[in-house]
Amino acid sequence: MSTITIKSGKISNRMFLHYSFEEKKPESTDTVNKKSDLPIHVDCQQSYNNLIPHLILLCEQEMISDEIREAIENGVKNIEDEDSYFKNYKVVEFKISGSSNSEGVTLSGTRYLSTGKIINLSTPFIRWDNEDYKFINELAESVENVREEVYQYYKGKHAPLPKQESFDFDEEFEEESIDELKSVGNNFKKILEEEGVEVKVSATQNA
Repeated sequence: MSTITIKSGKISNRMFLHYSFEEKKPESTDTVNKKSDLPIHVDCQQSYNNLIPHLILLCEQEMISDEIREAIENGVKNIEDEDSYFKNYKVVEFKISGSSNSEGVTLSGTRYLSTGKIINLSTPFIRWDNEDYKFINELAESVENVREEVYQYYKGKHAPLPKQESFDFDEEFEEESIDELKSVGNNFKKILEEEGVEVKVSATQNA
């Protein structure tokens, strides 16, 4: 019997996940790094979005506002909307470090500027017993939610994959004989020759 503890998770290319965890076994504790090309589930993306207001405050990008306070309490809503308060921010990574009483988290993300440029943001390491950050309890809860989503991704939860289309060839084409196909080719060759296009067919034989 082993116990898995998610330690980090990073969104790659906006849809994939690189993550790490500790696996405690009776005889050892292993650190495992994994990545996958399966797209993340919308619930996983939402859990990262809910970390955005904490990234904003901890990186001192903005002062506390009603919008930020509401998002911390109830989650970030409709971030893809053009008028979303948080549309210019993304959280793409969290890392858990430390142990026992010294454990905490670091968040990383980006901010899109009005010039079209991007700045990278990374919070200082924040311990769970930090008394200076007003929303430390909400941060801990949001991080626990994203860790759970990463664990579920590890267990197989991901966005639906595109369906592969299957095509049925026309039955008449399937039943055409070789002679009929040759006839089509000869007619095409004749048309080209009438247009003044010389057609040559060469064959090479391997030694």
